[in-house]
Amino acid sequence: MSRLRELLESLSADYGLVVQAVSPHAILITEHREEESLTKRESAVLRLVAQGLTNGQIARRLEISPRTVEKHVENARGKLGAANRTEAALLSYGMTA
Repeated sequence: MSRLRELLESLSADYGLVVQAVSPHAILITEHREEESLTKRESAVLRLVAQGLTNGQIARRLEISPRTVEKHVENARGKLGAANRTEAALLSYGMTA
């Protein structure tokens, strides 16, 4: 296990990759993109996604259109390198599945 940990740490240090354990049997490796931080609105949308709200419910709560919610989720997913909305919500708060 220590050899694996050393390899993962070197990926982070040598290549600027972000290595996160997403379950006991899986890791997520993404590129570190410091210049792309989430906007306040993207963070707010992901907070509501994490609470289990649909795009329609989020839109009503934030008084924006469902399409705008969809776009905020899409942008946040891209910035975080997330495969889906749930993963984006988890990653945005440093949580793992």
